[in-house]
Formats: sequence, C-alpha cells, structure tokens
Amino acid sequence: MLVTTWLLLRGANKELWLPAFMIARAAPKLLAAPFAGALADRIDRLTLYRASRLLAILPPVGLALAVSATGLWQSWGIVAVAAFGSILASIDQPARRGLLWDVGGPARVLGATSLSTAAFHSAASLSPALAVGLVGFLGSSGALGAAVLISCLSTLSAWTFVRQTGCRPPRAVSTHDRGPMGGVGYLLRTPHCLVLLCLTAAPGLIGRALAILIPLIAGSHQGAGAMAGTGALASAPGAGAFVAAIALTMLGEVSSKSRFALVCAFAFTISIALYPMSDSFYTRALLLAIAGACSATFGTMIFTMLHLQVPDHLRGRVMAL
Repeated sequence: MLVTTWLLLRGANKELWLPAFMIARAAPKLLAAPFAGALADRIDRLTLYRASRLLAILPPVGLALAVSATGLWQSWGIVAVAAFGSILASIDQPARRGLLWDVGGPARVLGATSLSTAAFHSAASLSPALAVGLVGFLGSSGALGAAVLISCLSTLSAWTFVRQTGCRPPRAVSTHDRGPMGGVGYLLRTPHCLVLLCLTAAPGLIGRALAILIPLIAGSHQGAGAMAGTGALASAPGAGAFVAAIALTMLGEVSSKSRFALVCAFAFTISIALYPMSDSFYTRALLLAIAGACSATFGTMIFTMLHLQVPDHLRGRVMAL
C-alpha cells in the first residue's frame, strides 16, 4: 500500500487516482462481505482459508506487473488489483476468524483471538517500516518484488496450520438461514451484538488516520530522519499490540470483558489526546505503543464477546462484517 500510494502521488492526476485507489481497497470488501461470510458458513472453513492463502499471491504479483506499465495503464492497473485484493480479503477474514472458534472453542477463544490480533496489528504496523527500508535499498519495483516473495512464503501458513491441527472431523453445517444477509438480520434482531460490532470501528478509523499522518510527523523531529522516524513511529503501535496480546494470552481469561474493554477505550482516548500535545519524539512513540496496546486489547475483548454470543451457523457472516 505504501509503495503504490507513493507511485500514484508521483503520477499524473493524483487527485483522481489516489481516492480511486482508496475506494478500490474498501468498497469491494464491504459489498462482498455478506457473501464471503455466507461462504464461510456453508463450507469447511479450513478449506476456504487454504484457498484464500493461495490466492493471496495474486495481488502483489498483479501490482508488480501494473507498476511496470507506464502512464494511464499503470494507474488503472493499480486500482484494478486493489479491488481484486479487497475481494480476497473479504473471503479470508470470516474463514480465519471462524477457525479461531473451530480450533479453540469457548475455553480458548480469548487467547486465540488475542494472538490473532497481535499478529494482525504487528504485521500491519511493521510493514510500513519494512517498506521504507526496502524502497531505500531496492527501489519501488524491488520493494514490490519483495512483497511477491513474502506473499509466496505466507502460503506456508495454511500448510503449517494443517500439520499443527491434524485431521479434524468436519464441522456441522446448518441447513437453515443460509442467505448472505443472515448476519445482518441477526445483528438487527440482537442490538447488543450490533453495538459490539459498531464499537470496533472507532479505533480502526482513528488508527488509519494516524497512520496517514505518521510520515508527515516523523520528519519534523530534530535528530530523527524522515525514514528512521517513520519506521519507529509506524512500528510503535504494533509493538504495543504484540506485548498486550501476549499478556492477555498468559492471563488466560478475563471475567468482566465489557468492563476491561471500557478501561482500554478510555486509555486509548487519553493516549491519542496526549499525542499532539507532546513535542518529544520518544514520548510520541510511547503514546503510540500505549494506543496500540489498548486498541488491540479492546478489539480482542469485543471479538471474544461476539464469538461467545453468535450462533455458529451465523459466525462467518457476522465476523465478515
């Protein structure tokens, strides 16, 4: 994302293509989510997860090919590949989250969800720092080539998962309420679950906005170069999220998940509010780490509560949303 955004900003008509790229990354996923969730409820989730891991190779390969083009074809190619990757992400999400329940069950869903959250936040936060380093050493084309290699290696996760879990009996698939909008209907009938799902949006929106501002903020500090500063600030939330998730996994269980989530939301708000008030690079990095820890813990509590309340035959459709 960082490399392709940089290329679009350098190209012609950036006012048109950059918003088109952002829409292409989000809109298809939103539209496909109910159908992808229904797919995760109708077939074996492990099979769906393995397929999504194999198909995950295609977007970085497509981006590497798109940037080799010139002019208008490059911009069109980047946007088209972003839309295709968005649809693949919509398939991966309910399959992966549903597997947490299939493998761990209610007794281990908190630990499984916290580790999954740690993996996601760490990768999403560390990848911009990795991108900065790869672009510095290899250039934009080389960085995208490295992304292709990383995506090929990521397919090994599905094979490793099968070896770790072994042969499992097939999951019972419900024969009723199989429509793609079943998850939406369930949420409308269950207001407390709808509120839980809506609460997950706030930290994500704030976090994405902050991620856009990080490269602008990083270069303004004396003694911290733009590249090193961007890498450090982008990595801080992932480091905080990882530490918090490991602590949650060691904790094992939290009796009052809603109260714990409320404390994390309050601490997240305070850390974000203090962030612009500080002129110290290290203080800001620490505040971002705290914000990452609170955001990851908040999301873990919310998704654990959803897992414990949503019927299994609707799990994929609700988790896809």
